[in-house]
Amino acid sequence: MDDMHPGSVILTSAFNRQFFEEDGKEFARFGYKAPKGKAFVFVLLGATEKGKSFDAVAALKALGWQPDAETAKALAESEAVSQ
Repeated sequence: MDDMHPGSVILTSAFNRQFFEEDGKEFARFGYKAPKGKAFVFVLLGATEKGKSFDAVAALKALGWQPDAETAKALAESEAVSQ
């Protein structure tokens, strides 16, 4: 079996999402199921330490993603608001 690496794609009909407190204790879990005849598509962007933030935009750009003009503008505005 091939190892997972940034850019790997996973297709699945269902998944669980976990939520954790700051100390790492799980406090909620929700299950999701794709509509009949459909599959969820996940792209592995990388890995990070539990509880740490992850810059998804930087990871996408490292994989070669180039946002269109509208998306680039929205990202720039978002970054300006968060600073």
